[in-house]
Amino acid sequence: LKLAQPCETQEDPQEDPAPVDTEERVSIGDFVAVKLCGKKSSTVYMAEVLDLAEDGEEAHLRYMKKCGGELYVWPNPADESWEALDNILCVVGFPSLVNKREQFKFAPADIARVKLSL
Repeated sequence: LKLAQPCETQEDPQEDPAPVDTEERVSIGDFVAVKLCGKKSSTVYMAEVLDLAEDGEEAHLRYMKKCGGELYVWPNPADESWEALDNILCVVGFPSLVNKREQFKFAPADIARVKLSL
């Protein structure tokens, strides 16, 4: 999912849903949608939670690469980073393996959940 809007956009605070306590809902092994901001825009990535920081502020993530349409693959070499839990939009279900080329697909309900979290 790629976003066209800048990261610094101001939203009406009345429309902003109550913040979700990410620390309570993210566990090692979960798959999550992560919003990372660049200089002019932001991008949403799908990732697996590999570890959680002892202070509960960050998660070690391994990102999947989108490979056309709704399919994702694990890149080689692995793409990993530590990110603030505040960057995690939501937890999604495990992706399904769809072919012998090791391509995965997330359930439509999970993709819809990600879009609602934006």
